[in-house]
Amino acid sequence: MEVINQKLGVDNGEKITAGQVIKALILNGLGMVSGPLYLFSQFFEDKAIEKLLGISV
Repeated sequence: MEVINQKLGVDNGEKITAGQVIKALILNGLGMVSGPLYLFSQFFEDKAIEKLLGISV
């Protein structure tokens, strides 16, 4: 996550960083869910996001 953020930079206005987005996409794509990508946000509705991504939203 830090490597991605270093390469792309972090804007102080972002709620989450690009590294966190990539981490979430990888978690979703590793077979934790078989739904299509447009259901991506629903995957995280009942998950402990703080523990998975290391953030509080």
